[in-house]
Parts: sequence; structure tokens; C-alpha cells
Amino acid sequence: MNLLRSLPLLLLCYFFSAQADTTFKAFTEKTVANPGYFNFYQDSQQGKIYLDIQQHLNKPFIFQSSLPSGIGSNDIGFDRGQLGETRLVQFERTGKKVFLRQLNSRFRANSSNMFEQRA
Repeated sequence: MNLLRSLPLLLLCYFFSAQADTTFKAFTEKTVANPGYFNFYQDSQQGKIYLDIQQHLNKPFIFQSSLPSGIGSNDIGFDRGQLGETRLVQFERTGKKVFLRQLNSRFRANSSNMFEQRA
């Protein structure tokens, strides 16, 4: 009985996943695929790069930023060739938007005082 109720929903999900797959294939048809930890697609005609994050949603990874070129040594801290801080981040989908969120990796709970009774 439950199978009969869920069958239309399963067919609908299959239809939309198949449609999304053909749309993705059509979208990436005119791009150059570059494999890696994050696969990306380069569209030379429009000068854009598209990052494939579908398999990495809500999975933390280490992010390292750098400034390979710039104005040289200066007082504001944007020196060329320097690496920025290492961060723990993850891609998260909210509605139609995708955010790159930095996770809080500096917070620690003090478990020894967690259940201490106060007088």
C-alpha cells in the first residue's frame, strides 16, 4: 500500500533528476572540463569558470587563500606572494543560492565544568 502511494513521487523525482542531468550535459557541452578535487568547467567564449560542487555540498574542506600578485609590500597587509589563513569551510545550499560558509573550528567546550553544580 505504501509503495502505491510513493510510486508517483518516485516517478516524479526520477523525471526531474533525468531532466536535470540532460540540462547539465547541455550546459557543459560548450565548455572545457577540468577534473580535480572540484571539477570545473571553463567557458572561454564568456570568460567564465563553473565549479561542480554537487558531490561536495555540506562536506567540510580546508580552504587556503593567497594573493599571487599585487602592489608589493604595504602597510595594509596585502603583500603579494603571502598565504592567507587556512579555514575550514563548506558549500551549503539555501533555496536557489549556494553559500561558502566558514565553520567555527576555534570553539571548545570545557567538559569538566559542564555539569558542575553551583552553590
